Amino acid sequence: MSYSSLCLSFDLKRHRITIYRSVLSHLKDPSHVDFLYDEDRNILVITASTTKTTTTFAVPKRVYSEGKFQCVIYRRAFTESLQKRLNWENGELYRVLGNYSPELNVIAFELNKAEKVDGVEFSITD
Repeated sequence: MSYSSLCLSFDLKRHRITIYRSVLSHLKDPSHVDFLYDEDRNILVITASTTKTTTTFAVPKRVYSEGKFQCVIYRRAFTESLQKRLNWENGELYRVLGNYSPELNVIAFELNKAEKVDGVEFSITD
């Protein structure tokens, strides 16, 4: 998997979601990202947002100003909910590729297609 892949990772040990820079670039470097989750189909959609709401997360300015390769969000309840719903193994790392829709400026991630990652997480440390 390359740095340009549109992917998310879910670290169930640390309860964090990593959004890679390529995802943010496709969404045109937003100040916030909005997570929309379809529980029936297990699809997570990420879209750009300019305002803070209950479903959005701020992208730290240093991700852009310092050229970071990722944005990390810590959400214990959400990761634990996904773990139970998708039968993911406790403490493991999962990665899923997304599909970009330029018409809607969203990236959809089919969480049923997430793959467990063995070994060290693919990332560049902050």
